[in-house]
Amino acid sequence: MNERTEFPHYMLREIFEQPKAIENTVARRISVAKSLVNLSQEVNIPAEELRQLNRINIVASGTSRPAGMVGQYMLRELSGIPVEVD
Repeated sequence: MNERTEFPHYMLREIFEQPKAIENTVARRISVAKSLVNLSQEVNIPAEELRQLNRINIVASGTSRPAGMVGQYMLRELSGIPVEVD
């Protein structure tokens, strides 16, 4: 298993890969320079309806919970509305 030679186990490798994985997931959807988030291909909710949101709940369990917590921080910072992870 050449993929894991730098790390004693896969979990540690995945922990170190997380920043790049997040960058790869988010980079094509967010433009910091333009202050723009483009989810038009993933979210089929009209912009007017999205603007009426006053709270976001992220449901996550197990290993998806840390990803939900990252999403919580990002969504709160970008949207300015309360975000909770359950």
